[in-house]
Amino acid sequence: MKCIIIDVANVCRPKNIPTIISHLLKRKIVTAKGGTKFSREMSSCPEFIEIYDELERSGLLIKFNDDDIDSHMSTCENSISINLEKCPSECDDLHLFALSTKTNGSPIVTRDDKNMSICIRKLKKLNIDLATYKRPLVIKSDKIYLKAFNRNAF
Repeated sequence: MKCIIIDVANVCRPKNIPTIISHLLKRKIVTAKGGTKFSREMSSCPEFIEIYDELERSGLLIKFNDDDIDSHMSTCENSISINLEKCPSECDDLHLFALSTKTNGSPIVTRDDKNMSICIRKLKKLNIDLATYKRPLVIKSDKIYLKAFNRNAF
């Protein structure tokens, strides 16, 4: 079963919502959620609350305990801090990497490709396990989103 992690804070655009819902349901793509930061980001985008409610009703949502995701994120932040003194500003989405880890490396759908790519490169240099994931999928418009689905990117 395919699974994706959605960067709610950077994909939330009201005009994208119908496209996202219909494609996730049509392709039976599982999405995961969890962690305090993820919940906070979702609360700022009510449209995504609807999406996740629909996915849950359809059996296409994996919910992780917030504490588990937060703990994994903290472990990663500590590993980074040991090597760099502080977490780079580009690495502000460690909660998404934590979710990806919990789902065996599921791709992250985001509009924030530049920062994520910079973060991954920095972490690879440090041999930190979050850096092993594929380049995040970039969603900048409905057209690109549909193209990704049509080529079975996820």
